[in-house]
Amino acid sequence: MKLKKLLFASLLVGLAATTAHAAPKDSFNEWLEDYGAWDKVEETLSAREGDTPKDQLDRARVYLKTGSPSQALQIVEMLPSFEDNSTEAERLWYGGKAHRALGQADKAVLWFSRSMDVEPDKGEAKDRFRAEPGLKPLWRDVWRKLFWTARSNFSLSRQSSLDVLGMLLEHGDAMDSDSFWQDARSAWQVETGKAALPVNRVAEKEDYVPFVSANATRAVITTLADTSLARFDNALSSINELDRPALKTFWHAFVKYVQSGTAPQNVGPLEEGGFLKARAFWSGNVPSQLGGEKSIWMVGDPRSAPWLKFRDKILDMDYARAQKALDQEKGSLLISEQMAALIDNLSLALALANGDMKRAETLWNSADRQKLPVSLKAAGMLAFHAPIAKTVSDNPPRAAAEYPVITGLVAAGSERSPANGEAPFWISLSPNSLEDAAESDWPLDRLIVLAAWQMELNKEPQESLARRAATLFNGTDFGRSALLYLADRAIDAKDLQLAAFYLNRMNTESLSTEFRAKRLDARTRLELEAGKQEQAWETFRKLIKTGEPIQPITRLRVSLMLQQQRRFQEAETQLAGLWAEKDAYPREFQAEILFWLGEGRQAMRDKSKALDYYLRLAWQYPEQSIWSLTAMYRAAMIYESRGNYDTARKLLKTVAKNADRKEQREAAKARLSAIDKKDGGKSSDDALQYPF
Repeated sequence: MKLKKLLFASLLVGLAATTAHAAPKDSFNEWLEDYGAWDKVEETLSAREGDTPKDQLDRARVYLKTGSPSQALQIVEMLPSFEDNSTEAERLWYGGKAHRALGQADKAVLWFSRSMDVEPDKGEAKDRFRAEPGLKPLWRDVWRKLFWTARSNFSLSRQSSLDVLGMLLEHGDAMDSDSFWQDARSAWQVETGKAALPVNRVAEKEDYVPFVSANATRAVITTLADTSLARFDNALSSINELDRPALKTFWHAFVKYVQSGTAPQNVGPLEEGGFLKARAFWSGNVPSQLGGEKSIWMVGDPRSAPWLKFRDKILDMDYARAQKALDQEKGSLLISEQMAALIDNLSLALALANGDMKRAETLWNSADRQKLPVSLKAAGMLAFHAPIAKTVSDNPPRAAAEYPVITGLVAAGSERSPANGEAPFWISLSPNSLEDAAESDWPLDRLIVLAAWQMELNKEPQESLARRAATLFNGTDFGRSALLYLADRAIDAKDLQLAAFYLNRMNTESLSTEFRAKRLDARTRLELEAGKQEQAWETFRKLIKTGEPIQPITRLRVSLMLQQQRRFQEAETQLAGLWAEKDAYPREFQAEILFWLGEGRQAMRDKSKALDYYLRLAWQYPEQSIWSLTAMYRAAMIYESRGNYDTARKLLKTVAKNADRKEQREAAKARLSAIDKKDGGKSSDDALQYPF
């Protein structure tokens, strides 16, 4: 009996032991995932032999978790489609995440959308959508961007673009239904021919007075034509005929922009009148997406000396003689096809500028409008109410850049009904109503959205909105400013790879001098942070050559780099330039400049000049203790080396008394003790001594 009890007890102990050491329910990989040890998960998956497609998909998921989207995308793209729809939806979703991590927002949303198409469990599709951070605004912005692109595309690919928009619309609406998608559906139906553009009821009222009169439109046509001929004085003269200050401001800005290549800084009358949409055209510098070449705007190549000589000869004649000379020139048997087209374009511009609409219309109808300069495209559309479909470039990427510029200019010079999904160009809005206009009233109006986001970012910079602006308005100065802001934030956070990504997104060929300098400025700081000092110096030299302002912090960091390389004279040149403009900087920055000037002179063994900088800093900026107390310590060391122990002692006592850092206090006390040993602790102030 005892034996049985013992056996039973042993069995219980054994069971208890078995229970205590039971194998964990989850696999080792699942346990590692719970603790976020993705590097070890990747190692175990890589060690498997004979990976199945499902194993490879797991590896793609882990690569995403370990921040390797390129490797994840490579796996996802090489895998064949899964027969199981749920697994295929998962594969496509991982592809979307990889594209998004690589900064390819358009492709990301397309992959996400295809994943939703095949996912049999719609609840699972919604869960994925909601779990993906920031996907709701990204989906909307990508839809807007693709919609604007499709609207400018009149090539054979237009229908496929609209089909893709329809797919993204359905999925976006299903996941995130609200008024935005209602507006999007209406606009999409207009573009596909399934609905008509709403009639502008305001313009039908009897007491309605258009903002742009017929006379103003004629003056704008003349301005555009003269601008295309580089007759800027004539163009500005025509602007004086405009009867509204806002119109004069807008078109004066246009002429100056073409003439100088830089966006206007002062468009006050546009803001004062609440014409925030018109202001956004210039504050975001929408025309900049066409590039900086003047040939975009003018007849012929302004860099060609033979063409300029011919053009100027014609422009020196009166109108009748000029047209006769052009007809004779075109009748020559030796003239090339290209030159004949240029002569026709020159003749068209002259006719529009001189109000000869009969001749202008004949030339307009026979011209290859898609190859006209942008100024003439807008002038012809205003003069003859021509559709943009036959005027915008037949190259889709180029058309996408031209469309907002041409339609904006035409809308600014006429009283036409708004385009699909857009507000009237000359609508007057208060800053308070701008946000609602962009969110609810006209979320598909490029300039309204630009104006609202620009106002919000100027009020309070934020990375999330800057990322959206860089995505939706790439190619404009507004989008470029957003990229530079994001690059600056990434540099400050020491995320150098991300900073380089943002800077590389800027198309350097189309940058104005101002933005080329800003990019070089950021690039210099990026290379300094990366320890690439020689590259940073070369980039900085390119920056200097632009003649544009340089950020003080960039100039300071380059100066410190030069000091580290013992290139003290070059460093002092930069620091002296900063000090010459000191009044523009905060006092802390002024104090830092003086300190490094002193350090440079100290390193060059010019103790007298170093002392000048240190003492001025200690006197002028006593509240900047991090710099002033260190300068006093440095000055004390110089006085001690000269045997002037009393002055050194007084400076060190101030440091020992006021220093926040223990190390600095202790260092000052140590030097005081050393000086006391040298002179016995006596001060010349104790008693005046006479030798005789």
